Parts: sequence; C-alpha cells; structure tokens
Amino acid sequence: MSTFQFNHHWSDIQSLLKDRFQKLAHEDLNYVEGRAEELLYRLREKLSLNAEELEVLLSSLYGELQHTLKDKVAETKAQVGESYAKVCSQMKDWRQEGREYVRSNPRESLVAALFAGFVAGLLFRR
Repeated sequence: MSTFQFNHHWSDIQSLLKDRFQKLAHEDLNYVEGRAEELLYRLREKLSLNAEELEVLLSSLYGELQHTLKDKVAETKAQVGESYAKVCSQMKDWRQEGREYVRSNPRESLVAALFAGFVAGLLFRR
C-alpha cells in the first residue's frame, strides 16, 4: 500500500510526469477518488518501477513542485512590494502637486472646493 497522498496538486504533478515521461497518456494519469491504488499500479506498469521507486519518484516531484511554488510566491511577493512602493510614491507626488497648486492658486482652489461642496450637498441631500 502506498503512502503517497493525492491532493489538490495532482494536476501539477501530472504535468511534471507528462513532461518527464512522454510515453504516459492522459488515461494513465487519470486519478479517480478512492482508486489511487489502480493509478499507482498503472504508473508502475508503464514506467517499469517497483512500488518504492514510484513512491520516491512521486515524492521528489512533489518536492520539486513545492520548491517551484515557494519560488513563485517569493517572486509575486517581491512584485507586490515593488508595486506598492510605486503606488505610495505616486500618491505622495499627487499630494505634493495638489498642495503646490493650492498654494499657487488659492482663489481657484477655494472656488473649486466650494463648487465640489455644493455638488456633494446636492447629491447627498436626497
């Protein structure tokens, strides 16, 4: 009996198996809930491996997958950090530009603020 646990990453492991062993067909890799032993038997037959060798192969593929996912998470985290820094910088720039505009055009700024307040009052009065 195999100790390999089929989980939500089976489709990814399937892809790795297909890449590594072109002789495997989709039907050979089809997992049906509760019938894991049949799948493992098909894989052992197609790959000419014993149970322990297949267990090692699947475990190593799962380890590869985990490593790949960790790398992708780290990459995505870095990209999100860069995007956040850019957005913060842009917001600071806009705030500074707004302050400079108000300082250089106080009358126009006051009229714009009064108009915005009047429109907001009309919208929220109902």
